[in-house]
Amino acid sequence: MDLPQLSEFNPDDCKLWFYEDWELPAFNALKNGDFSEGLKHWGKYFIYQQDRNPSITQNVIRDTQKTRALELYIDRDQPYGNAVTFNRVSQMIDLQGRDQAYLDFEYKINGQDLMGYAGGVVSVALYRGEKNLGQIVYCFGKAYHKLDGLYSSKGDYFHYRCAYQPDVWNTGQINLAEDIAFIQGERDSRLSLTDADKVKITLQAWTDGKYWETNVDSQIRIQFAELALSDTGSISASSFAGQEPVLLDPEQVIQGITHYGAPKRKHFQTR
Repeated sequence: MDLPQLSEFNPDDCKLWFYEDWELPAFNALKNGDFSEGLKHWGKYFIYQQDRNPSITQNVIRDTQKTRALELYIDRDQPYGNAVTFNRVSQMIDLQGRDQAYLDFEYKINGQDLMGYAGGVVSVALYRGEKNLGQIVYCFGKAYHKLDGLYSSKGDYFHYRCAYQPDVWNTGQINLAEDIAFIQGERDSRLSLTDADKVKITLQAWTDGKYWETNVDSQIRIQFAELALSDTGSISASSFAGQEPVLLDPEQVIQGITHYGAPKRKHFQTR
């Protein structure tokens, strides 16, 4: 019996498993933000691909409007049952003493593939050496309180709600310095752009499988394209998504499941 030829294993293809966050190689600029080189320079979370009808995929695809786009998908029949499931790629970038940083990106959520307790995420985590200064999570759909899984790095999480129109490409921009300043005015936080020496950009989809309280199937398909990190904003000084300002602390943040299955929630704050 002939066995299939397995590709050579390379730990650098799976950096999110084999490195602590602060150990991830840092680039001097965001690399391959248009995905023209596939997922080169992006650390991947999943290290295997199901043989048939995969329920979790991360592929660079051609879209009718985009030459290349990253598609993150989690099927409602994903294999982890009631567990929270994460599908993400990340990249670490050297901030080089910046006091301003803007992340521009485009995104599309398939309306028929977003159901139940699921969401898409662009997250920005700041580091100084080995220390996690905190993470800002920009959420599309519902949000989970800790998006790094069971062994999340210790650090503060701050959630912004982001608007979107389904089934079309939306434009987003993150003004990191302004969002951090707003958080500092509203919350106790260690976040500081000038104190940080590295920033980790993560693109993510997540689901809660079959939610214990309601047994609602969860599924998501989200696409990202045209990411760029710069010192100047391309359209507006303030963060926005889907032509609307982002809102701090979205009320749809799921804090976790209590003994009786009821989720705890936060309230959101406008500027």
